Amino acid sequence: MQKAEVLQRRYELLHDNPGSPVRHVVFAPNLKEHEGKATKQVKRDVFGNRLYVSDTKSYFDREGNPTRAAFLISPAGEAFMSRHYGILSDAERGAFELTYTTDPRFRSRIIQEINLRDGRRMSKLSDEAYEGQSNVYLLEAASEEGLNKYVVRKKANVASYNTDFSQPYINEMLQAQQCERDLGDLFSRLNVRMPTYLVASGQFSISQFEEGTHPSVEELRPVVERLFPAVDEYIGTRREPLWNNIYPDAFEYIGDRVIPKVANFIKKSDTLVWIDPFIYWEEES
Repeated sequence: MQKAEVLQRRYELLHDNPGSPVRHVVFAPNLKEHEGKATKQVKRDVFGNRLYVSDTKSYFDREGNPTRAAFLISPAGEAFMSRHYGILSDAERGAFELTYTTDPRFRSRIIQEINLRDGRRMSKLSDEAYEGQSNVYLLEAASEEGLNKYVVRKKANVASYNTDFSQPYINEMLQAQQCERDLGDLFSRLNVRMPTYLVASGQFSISQFEEGTHPSVEELRPVVERLFPAVDEYIGTRREPLWNNIYPDAFEYIGDRVIPKVANFIKKSDTLVWIDPFIYWEEES
């Protein structure tokens, strides 16, 4: 398939294709759940994520492969959905309104925040996505424990092959869970952890908002100088398609200098959260 065709297909809307497969998810064997007196088979993967698969809808992934549309919900995500009834539809509505609804005071300007039901509120964290990247929002929802904050990301509508470093969010969630599991000792020694993913599909995700500040370059450098090569080597050993063209995202170029990418980390007490751990980069052939 030609690159231009892959690019065009990658951002097509969901379409009917019930024969396309779910990709990258490794299911746990023979997992059953008890619900009242009934016992039923449950689709969970090896990380305990629950998978909800569309009966008919599919989309094209980065490589142009038809992929069954699905939601992956982590155990923390199940608690999140139970705590906030109907919050997925609220987040979907908020993302739509914050993308297309104009401010009546300034007709050329899109609204920056919106009130949802049950006192929930959603606002923009990024004013405008780069081409092909994510639109990012802050979702606030009250519960018995107090005010909870979450990060909502939705794939931007505009795409450019040269600037698109993103991938399906469901892939990113699985990569982070697998990397943190397999390199758990290193993450523990460095006091680093991955973000808490709650819900992810190909085009939409919700994760826990990490309260904290970005570390300084001086604080971050000794950590990423050990973290980056280990994760890079780990990715290089993976043979699953999930890891094709994936690289750790922990450094950036400033002029002719290479410095730690502080925007991708949040400092919480003595822990660093790697909030944006991977980048998709396809080498030009």
